[in-house]
Amino acid sequence: MGSRLHIVADENIVLAEDFFAPFGTITLLRGNAIEPSNLRLADVLLVRSVTPVNSYLLSECRQLKFVGSATAGTDHVDVQLLARREIHFAHAPGSNAQSVAEYVLAAVLQRYPNIDQLAGLRVGVVGLGHTGNRVARVFSSLGCSVIANDPPLLDAGGRLSERFQVADLESLLEMSDVISIHVPLTTTGRWPTRSLIESDRSRLIRPGSLFINTSRGEVVTGSAVMALQDSEVDCVLDVWPGEPTPEPHIVQAAFLATPHIAGYSFDGKIKGTEMLRDALANIIESEEAPFIWDQYQGVPALPEVFPAGVELATVVRSMYSIKDDDTRFRDSYLSGPEAEYGSIFTRLRKDYPVRRSFDAFSNQWNSVSRETRRQLDVIVEILKSE
Repeated sequence: MGSRLHIVADENIVLAEDFFAPFGTITLLRGNAIEPSNLRLADVLLVRSVTPVNSYLLSECRQLKFVGSATAGTDHVDVQLLARREIHFAHAPGSNAQSVAEYVLAAVLQRYPNIDQLAGLRVGVVGLGHTGNRVARVFSSLGCSVIANDPPLLDAGGRLSERFQVADLESLLEMSDVISIHVPLTTTGRWPTRSLIESDRSRLIRPGSLFINTSRGEVVTGSAVMALQDSEVDCVLDVWPGEPTPEPHIVQAAFLATPHIAGYSFDGKIKGTEMLRDALANIIESEEAPFIWDQYQGVPALPEVFPAGVELATVVRSMYSIKDDDTRFRDSYLSGPEAEYGSIFTRLRKDYPVRRSFDAFSNQWNSVSRETRRQLDVIVEILKSE
């Protein structure tokens, strides 16, 4: 690659211009509007999940040497095609793990707002990668019994914490009070995850349980979601069968409904951009001074003094109100005409308000009780760990 690169980037990759300006000229485009003609002279392509990177998109590129996806998942990228064409590829595994784990904690605290309700709660975590492992450790620190399921990890020689009870998927579904799904979308191999939770498995989940899916919509079938809702299981859905046009009755029946934004904290997006910048700099052996972002810039103010005895749920809600995201989605999506469902869903993601990670508020926790501060410190330590 030359000394000055031509970079084509999704306009919604946060601070792309700031992070990549030292490398060359940047052309920003809507992710779903990037065409083969845009890549004829491109050296670098930066995308999110809305841009399928396939043989069609690359049909006119002449000198593309690097593709970066500011996402944890890669199901929108033909990685084998890039390898055959000797195009370097990087993505951002774990960049949004903290954000998703914070979303899951906020969802559970919406259902169980009193800390005493968490003690002894059986939390089933399916998939113990970057995100699931954080979720499991957070709830274990709060006194919950964690049931873990990740056969691919165990097959690969990975180990799970001795604090977790390892179970097969069916047993986990039967035993858990809360079930949180954190698997990648896969269709091949010994453990494919497409339609992992279908109607038969959904019937194993007890009425009154809390079911959370922040992985991919195709992991849970539409019929399974309807069966769960019919059996009085409270569903927290951030990803959807038929996304970006989920059935309105499924949205209406969800305990909490959001438009695929669980991983959308501003800090998580920044981390994804930074990971791509570092990958490109390593490949081209750049000696340019990196752009440094101040994580405490623009943090909303929390209440100066919390009421005496305030519990964890109240502080979490002040940092991130998942209910506000739910209300915003329902009000916009369910009031729109059917023909505009897809554009409404996409717009809500594009125009998502700035949401900060919990640790950005850490210098404002002085007014909470000693026990709540201890809980917050432990949670953030877990969330920020690798």
